[in-house]
Amino acid sequence: MQVNNLAPYYTDLIKSAIDSGKYRTESDVIEAGLELLRKEELQQSLLESAIKHGEDSGLALPFNNEEFKTKMHLKIK
Repeated sequence: MQVNNLAPYYTDLIKSAIDSGKYRTESDVIEAGLELLRKEELQQSLLESAIKHGEDSGLALPFNNEEFKTKMHLKIK
């Protein structure tokens, strides 16, 4: 694969990755980068979904830390 129209920084990065022996071809480097992008976008989507779920769940109920600790200590005994 011949990489065209990339900034010199990126072509140097691809060349370095190949020269390091970690990747064999330009395609391998680009595929690895695209896989990272896919994973990052999936993680972002899951995070946004979790935030939306939290926002939709309503306001938090009051929480008494001391009462909670007392209940937990009673359960341990």
